[in-house]
Amino acid sequence: MNTFEERERGSAIAIIGITSMVAPALGPTLGGYIVQNFDWRLVFLINIPTGLVGIIAAIKLLRETEHNLSMHFDLLGFLSAAIGMGCILYVLGKGYVDWGDLKNVMLMIVGGYSLIIFIVNELMIPEPLLNLRYLKIIPFA
Repeated sequence: MNTFEERERGSAIAIIGITSMVAPALGPTLGGYIVQNFDWRLVFLINIPTGLVGIIAAIKLLRETEHNLSMHFDLLGFLSAAIGMGCILYVLGKGYVDWGDLKNVMLMIVGGYSLIIFIVNELMIPEPLLNLRYLKIIPFA
């Protein structure tokens, strides 16, 4: 939003949206065509010219913006969310959970407490990692 002027933002967002929609459809199709008709190793090399075009376009089109150094990284929020979600998803991702196994129970307890710490932390600090106060807005929630 800082890179483009207000009158250019709509076009910039549209271009990002179009590429985001086209890439998942075009990538596997092009990859399948390359593997079928050429050497499979070319799938990895095709990214080099694409990346170079992207770098050149970024250098030409993007402007320098001033950095907002007033924002601070919420380390406690990051760690508590990562630990909480990691523990819970590890246990629940197995398919069948053996609740008799102490490891699974302990991981769920650690994950639950970590997420509680995350929620309390996000509601208490001025610059949260995830602003949970937005969930008070009914249409947003």
